[in-house]
Amino acid sequence: MDFQKLLEQEWPVIVGAPVLALGLLLVGAVIAWWLRGKNAEGEIAGLKAQLAARDDRMKFRDDKLADVQQHVETLKLRIKELEEAFRLESLSSVRTGPMPHIGPTGPAIKEVAEAADALGTSISAITFPSFQHAPVHGKTGSGL
Repeated sequence: MDFQKLLEQEWPVIVGAPVLALGLLLVGAVIAWWLRGKNAEGEIAGLKAQLAARDDRMKFRDDKLADVQQHVETLKLRIKELEEAFRLESLSSVRTGPMPHIGPTGPAIKEVAEAADALGTSISAITFPSFQHAPVHGKTGSGL
């Protein structure tokens, strides 16, 4: 049946009891509105749950990021400490002898250090002739 024929057949009932027809129409509208609200509440609850899950993931990410940043800072400090220790070891090894891990450049560094000592002795002997036989670098002897 098409809608126009149905309306023509049922129109006398609607016109004969307009209060009942409007009341049923109103009840149907209220039920439809209530169902729409329930559906919207479910969607809202689902969206709130998604937001809460996202907030939890963001908090977890922020905590992990803070941990990683703290670890990076700790590693940077450790690197600085190791660089300083290596620098000090390198400086002390020039005076005390070759470092085993330097390899063939160790003797060359020692020769440079000895040459610097000899140059310092030569310059002091030229500048101060009375100290020509003076001890070098803390060695015992007379003349100082």
